[in-house]
Amino acid sequence: GGGRRRRAAAAGACETGQPLPAAKRRRDCVLRYFPISTFAELEAALPVFLTAEGGAALLEVFTDSKTNAEFFEQYRTFVRTSFALPA
Repeated sequence: GGGRRRRAAAAGACETGQPLPAAKRRRDCVLRYFPISTFAELEAALPVFLTAEGGAALLEVFTDSKTNAEFFEQYRTFVRTSFALPA
């Protein structure tokens, strides 16, 4: 019933449909830009992205909707079980 509807609504909760692509925003604001599609790209980009040298930067992570929903559900379960009040 309601649980399935809540999960379906939550599945898209962490997705952002952007009318203005981040790559264009990066050009408009003169930001360093790191498009990320894999964990290897993330591992390589993070140390550079997190440094103060070079000024502001934009890190954009690309994932598919199914992966987003799976990770979000894992996160919700983790939070629910980690912070549950004792009975």
